[in-house]
Formats: sequence, structure tokens, C-alpha cells
Amino acid sequence: MKMVLVKNFPNRLLAEQARESLELEDIPSLVQASDTGIVGLGSIGLAEGVDLYVSEECAVRASEILQTVFDGI
Repeated sequence: MKMVLVKNFPNRLLAEQARESLELEDIPSLVQASDTGIVGLGSIGLAEGVDLYVSEECAVRASEILQTVFDGI
């Protein structure tokens, strides 16, 4: 299964909230960043941001959901 980037977030907290939103719609996703995780620096913005990936098959639907829920972020 090929994973594709659907959105970059300024911090892990927002990326994890987006991941949970997708999981409620039965869309598995993966959060990837160079920070220390939700327990560490989760709410601090990172220069490169935090990436959210989904399978290529789910990318269009995931993008639609993220646009609705996280528009402008």
C-alpha cells in the first residue's frame, strides 16, 4: 500500500487531531515528524511541520475531510 502526503500541519497536536478525524471515517493514517511526539513537544510548531499520510486509495476522501475540518490550517 502506497502512502501519500495529504496535509502538513504546524504541530503534532493538530496532526493527531486530524488523524483521529480520519479514523472516525475509517481512513487509516500516519503522522510523521521530527519532533519528540505528543508527550514531548506536541503543541510547539516545527519549522518543517508535521506530515499526515494516508493510503493512495483514500487520499481524495481524506483531503475533502481535512479541508472541511481543518480549513486554513
